Amino acid sequence: MLSIMARVLLLALATLAAQPAAAALLDAKFVNPTILGTREGFVVNDLLIDFEGQLFGQQMIVQLDSGLIHQGIGRGETAPDGRLFIVFPTLASDTFVTMGGAEIATSEDTLVVGSSTVFSQSDGTKEFNASGIDITWAPATGVVIEDRTDFMVARLTFSDDAHGRIFFYSNSGGVGVTFDRCINGGRINPCPEPTSALLLVLASAACLTRRPTARR
Repeated sequence: MLSIMARVLLLALATLAAQPAAAALLDAKFVNPTILGTREGFVVNDLLIDFEGQLFGQQMIVQLDSGLIHQGIGRGETAPDGRLFIVFPTLASDTFVTMGGAEIATSEDTLVVGSSTVFSQSDGTKEFNASGIDITWAPATGVVIEDRTDFMVARLTFSDDAHGRIFFYSNSGGVGVTFDRCINGGRINPCPEPTSALLLVLASAACLTRRPTARR
């Protein structure tokens, strides 16, 4: 016979097991689409996410050590008007945040709220220009977006000499998830683990200090 305490514990475990898993960001990835009109020497990176539950606020900081972010003169922060691509072809590969599409016609209404509030790298000032990004955006009031895969939330186009870091936060189902990526040669990739980075530094140092042996 199970004790009363054991029965209570089993009941609690069974109740927890029956609860649905918290909805959240399931995956975030960058892809490099080929966009006609992209300026020579620039690389397009689209940020796609998979999530469950209702999508809420997104936050992002881009910090560059070198290079540029492609920004159209006088452009806003959200998806461009595709009808202008024929006249201004580079507009298609501009940098912007979005809610599902690469232009106004395919994106849900997007609200830019201000600067990031979850990253210590933010100084509280919204930034969206050729040298850096610090922004928060979300579906506009009344827009409900739920349970999507490969859902586009940003296009980031960098010069091919760009190096730096990206910090991204996504909230779906009331659960916030953060991650960071590194920018290398205009492309966005996972940052190396600290151990791997240290080994790379040591290997480079060894190559620099190694001297050729004299032939006899």
